Amino acid sequence: MILIRTKRAKQGDPLTFKYTTQLSSAQPGPKVDVLDAAAFRVLVSELYSSPDVIDLLGEASTNWQDEIFGSAFSHNHNLSASGNMVTVPWRASFHFNENAGVLHTDHLKRLGGRINLQPSLLDDHLQFNINLHASQLENRIAPRQATGYAIGFDPTQPVRDPQSIFGGYYAWTLDGLPSFTAIPNPVALLNQTEDYSNTQTLGIHANAEYSLHFLPGVTLGVAFYQQSLSTDRESYISDRAAFRYQRGGQYDLFEDTYSNRLLEGHINYNRFLSSINSNLNLSAGITRQKFNHKFSMFSSNIENNLAGSPFLIFSDLNGTNSKHFSSLTFAAGYSYKYLYFANYNFRSDGSSFYSTENAYSGYHSLAAAWKIHNENFWPEDFFLSYLKIKTALGQSGNMDIPYSSFVDQNIRPEKFNSFDLAVDYGLMNNRLAGSIRYFYKDQTDLLVPVPVPSGTNLFNYVLTNQGHIEHKGWEISLGAALVEKESLSWGIRAHLTTIQSHVIALVENNQDFLGFPSGSIGGTVGTAIFILREGFPPRSFWVYQSLYSSNGYPMSDLYIDQNGDGMITELDRIPFQTPYPSLFMGLSSHLRMKNLQFSMAGTLVTGNYAYNNTSAFYGNYSRLYRPEGQYLGNITTEALDLNLKNPHYLSDYFVQDASFFRMDYMQLAYNFRNITGRNLNVEVSATVQNAFVITSYEGPEPEISTGIDFNPYPRPRIFTLGFGVRF
Repeated sequence: MILIRTKRAKQGDPLTFKYTTQLSSAQPGPKVDVLDAAAFRVLVSELYSSPDVIDLLGEASTNWQDEIFGSAFSHNHNLSASGNMVTVPWRASFHFNENAGVLHTDHLKRLGGRINLQPSLLDDHLQFNINLHASQLENRIAPRQATGYAIGFDPTQPVRDPQSIFGGYYAWTLDGLPSFTAIPNPVALLNQTEDYSNTQTLGIHANAEYSLHFLPGVTLGVAFYQQSLSTDRESYISDRAAFRYQRGGQYDLFEDTYSNRLLEGHINYNRFLSSINSNLNLSAGITRQKFNHKFSMFSSNIENNLAGSPFLIFSDLNGTNSKHFSSLTFAAGYSYKYLYFANYNFRSDGSSFYSTENAYSGYHSLAAAWKIHNENFWPEDFFLSYLKIKTALGQSGNMDIPYSSFVDQNIRPEKFNSFDLAVDYGLMNNRLAGSIRYFYKDQTDLLVPVPVPSGTNLFNYVLTNQGHIEHKGWEISLGAALVEKESLSWGIRAHLTTIQSHVIALVENNQDFLGFPSGSIGGTVGTAIFILREGFPPRSFWVYQSLYSSNGYPMSDLYIDQNGDGMITELDRIPFQTPYPSLFMGLSSHLRMKNLQFSMAGTLVTGNYAYNNTSAFYGNYSRLYRPEGQYLGNITTEALDLNLKNPHYLSDYFVQDASFFRMDYMQLAYNFRNITGRNLNVEVSATVQNAFVITSYEGPEPEISTGIDFNPYPRPRIFTLGFGVRF
């Protein structure tokens, strides 16, 4: 079942308009600390005596990260109206926003609208809800590789060269032609890449609920959802761009059309049984969903290009694919005297991803609760004003396949068995309220990409069921209404989650089996940084344990021999830390003084580590001079302390603690109510997002979803002024 909730009008409401606008300025986040031009010249002169290398130094002083990053302005507008057309409540909204990115040439424009109608018939026994929405998104996409090139490009070279035939941009050349292996000028990469996408979305969601006249408590419902999404992405790289000169420029066109259709029907019986002071709720439903995808791809170089390369079509193909999902559900709920509650749920899910034998899976769940504070023996005016104990035991599954790959013919859906035990509480008439929850989840039939021996298949790996993982932890929430007065209120909320995950078993008979590797890292080909191994957290980093000097830096090629055989091999790599946090905490506060409001929210995450791929790649002297392309490249200032001649990608040094506290937002708002005695409300606000971050992580951004930090795009700090009027 898909439940879509939108803002709605109510029957009898007067005609109301609301307009809000937000003006934002985004400032680039922290940058990678690299050598400036002066320090770069000194280091190159110290390490290289050859005139051929020294002569490569330029006379400019360029901060390449400053050249590609800058402040960005955005504006966002929303207009809505609601009311009643005869007796039909309606609501319509329109939005437009335009956002520039802090990475130059990043730009997004979005336009959309929504209409909601809620007619009813038969004395409101038959109710309809109809939603129509449409949007268009235009996007210029800046190539993200520019962030890495700005870290590593020679700071003594200029951005532009008046004598350059490559669009007037400086480029590394050999015999007058662009160096094939040299990294591109990052500013040229941004300005000479025109990558545009245009996406149109159109959707309708309609549902009807009929409460039977002749069977009180029985409701029949049907729902329909249809969404279509069409995307055209066109990319053009000039034949005068040095980084595509030898290829003759590049032109790419991608066209995608997605459609998603859902049909649902359900019946519900809800009845209060006064004779036994109980409430009974029964429901059953059926859902059918279909996804269609049509695509085409075309890629070529540019005709009559500057390099004189022949016109070539690199790819020209199209295709379609589809997938189907279905569900049968049944639920039963019973409560007695609003004291005791019990629920049972069953669902059978089906997917076209799987073979006939494994296409359907059934899942059961049970839940029970006891509101102790409603018992007769509970003392009145007790400081513990609310106490509820609840528990649940259930099953669920993953009917989707997370990878686009070759799969085992006998693959089965992942399964989850879970157990929860929780206590909800309230103190002092619920001025202080929260919950404490213990959870356990058992994940079996894990979907894992297993490497395939070379030559046995067209694919490098096959997706199959391998493994068993358990997750367990605690969730604690607390909310406090510290002050509750007519002209003053102040409340805070906190939420804390701790979680531990371990691989219990992997289906593999080989005693020398190391586990399943994954996660490619930048700078190497075919090197995995993660390992799935029994007894360790899933996606543990897989590294060598370095020997360290007294100053805390790894000692060149020295690793610890874990096996004691006198050799350093892959068998000496160890699972070490994980990108998944062990503790997550959210904290928010809201203060109101008459019409003035202040709110804030922050996030604390600990136990998560990141592989600092940027430091591993640029933190060594080998990046300074590349003889194969005869060009110079910059390095991080940390490289001077590491003093490594070559990269040591698999050293545990680069797996670094990425715990952090982030102030997500802070907002100050004032509401001018009932201006001039009329129903006119005006609100003004000032907000800062990503206000500050406290972390010991060495990279510019500690929150890294993949766990691999390479060529980072730091999260910007955004200042927003908001204005809203309602009448």
